[in-house]
Amino acid sequence: MKPILFSILSQFQRVLCLLTTLLVATHVSGQQVPNSISQLFDQSCLDCHDSSSKAGDLDLESLKLDLEDPDIFHVWERVHDRVRDGEMPPEGLEKEETADFLADLHGTLKKSDTARVRSFGRVPARRLTRAQYERNLNELLCIDIPLSEYLPEESLTNGFDTVSKSQQMSNHSLAAYLRAADVGLDASFNRILNRSPSFKARLNWEQLRRNEVKPNREPEGRPQHKDIVSWSTSQNFYGRMPATTVNESGKYRIRFEAAGVNVPESGAIWCSIKSGFCNARASTLYWIGSIEATSEPRVYVFETWITKDHQLQIRPRDKGLKRVSPRQVSQKAGTVEAMGTAGLAIKWIEIERIEPDVDEVRKSLIGDLELRTVPSSRSSELKDELNDEYERVQSFEIVSAQPKLDLQNLVQSFAQRAFRRPVTQSELKPYLDFANARMKANDSLYEGLRAAYRSILCSSRFLYFEEAPGELDDYALANRLSHFLWGLAPDKELLLLADASQLSKPAILRQQTERLLKDPRSSTFIRGHFKT
Repeated sequence: MKPILFSILSQFQRVLCLLTTLLVATHVSGQQVPNSISQLFDQSCLDCHDSSSKAGDLDLESLKLDLEDPDIFHVWERVHDRVRDGEMPPEGLEKEETADFLADLHGTLKKSDTARVRSFGRVPARRLTRAQYERNLNELLCIDIPLSEYLPEESLTNGFDTVSKSQQMSNHSLAAYLRAADVGLDASFNRILNRSPSFKARLNWEQLRRNEVKPNREPEGRPQHKDIVSWSTSQNFYGRMPATTVNESGKYRIRFEAAGVNVPESGAIWCSIKSGFCNARASTLYWIGSIEATSEPRVYVFETWITKDHQLQIRPRDKGLKRVSPRQVSQKAGTVEAMGTAGLAIKWIEIERIEPDVDEVRKSLIGDLELRTVPSSRSSELKDELNDEYERVQSFEIVSAQPKLDLQNLVQSFAQRAFRRPVTQSELKPYLDFANARMKANDSLYEGLRAAYRSILCSSRFLYFEEAPGELDDYALANRLSHFLWGLAPDKELLLLADASQLSKPAILRQQTERLLKDPRSSTFIRGHFKT
């Protein structure tokens, strides 16, 4: 009896599931197709676009008017536009024959789109790209570190990494954001206390030239011109200069004087500047920039991040020019030049480490409070985890007479800058509660503050563009405009206009767009959207 009863119950469950599915499908499939649409399909479309023919991979016979599905919505959009433009049906129809069809379909699409925008906003939630995350975090913490290296590569849609549907987020990627935030926070707090001695070195041609007794991959010296030359060759790591090796990771300004040798008729030699170990121990080289060297000497300037123990490599990269073999490039000085091979002559190189404004870092993190170091085992653990890249990791203590009040003020200020809009007390409460709990558990204002900053930097309000459905408010406009043109959070002027509800005025929005485009930071827009 029990098996029979179990079988009946199972059959009943299947029927119930089937009925539920049908009811849901009926609801989801949406609206009834208007007669004007079905009539046109029957008369002019289904001969080619039915379920069996599917010309152009389009099946209009099975197409539902489920406009909540964005893919189906776009199919209906294309159908409307092809008929409107007279591209379909192929035999052509008079305007009177398609008028009702176009009017009904346009009205249906518009109604659906209006409802979607009202409920969900203009676009799905969009996240900061890894490059935008790096720039925003560096600006918040007043540092300049290649934090995007800690984040997973972006998925692209039509070559762009800013399309929401391809921006994935998982527990693994969130862990990567946490790690990047940790690296940035530790580097920023360290900079307050560790005022590194300034570093600036000027290297002449004799310090940069190769050893003529045992020629290697360094540029060849030309005593008569008092310069060095790297030639156009396929030799791996050629053009490296060990004398340029840096002993500390950081942002550097590189200046050098160079000119082309045996310049071709085109008038220039395309050359690259990279950094790395420049040997097989670590074959990856990091791009710094490129130049088009002419026969006239010129001073070039680049600012870039260089990792500890990495050196510069500068060499011709123009594959359209004659090259010499690795064996030839190692021959006696003067041999390659006499062959007419193109090269790049360098007189001197100057390398200077760019240090952040420590007072600016302090103001960003702890305001006017005092910071001092305390012993901790966390330093060695994090140092090992980060591969010794940031070797000055320490633990800190913030001196405060009113730690709870100072914690609230600092967290509120940081959150408002991070979220790129005013923050309400209810929005701030979870971060403050978390910070107060950590401060109490560790008896440390620093631990509470750092916990709050870390959670803010991994919050959806920081990672995503926060936009309410409907018309964009001034803060959303400021956020979109700034990230579009600068890849960065809105500056003070944009936020002040948003505070005053002025940015949405067309004249002011245009004026601000022009201001951002004239700013050097708009080079981010060129590099990010028009890659060559």
